Amino acid sequence: MRAFICTSLLGVFVSASVAEENDATRAYTLAGQKGCFECHTMSYGYIGPSFRALAERYRLDPAARAQLPGIVRAGSRGHWGERFAMQPQIHLTDEQVKVLIDWMLSQ
Repeated sequence: MRAFICTSLLGVFVSASVAEENDATRAYTLAGQKGCFECHTMSYGYIGPSFRALAERYRLDPAARAQLPGIVRAGSRGHWGERFAMQPQIHLTDEQVKVLIDWMLSQ
């Protein structure tokens, strides 16, 4: 009985891990398809701040998930100094913006 419970719990954790990996892969692919990597990298500032720097800044901000879609859609200037200015990303659907923001915040 104990082995069955442990095996069952392991299956739940593996399934959750695979689902998270699939979501991350989906989001990473979407970022590539939508041109995010033209300005952002995973770990260093390029034309825009890195995804990790964005995550570090916004991950613990409870208002970020509500504010970031508007920033992505409208573009931004001055959030990261005058060097970085993001063009409006009006070509993204609401679902795509949500997927990308959730993924970025998980970095």
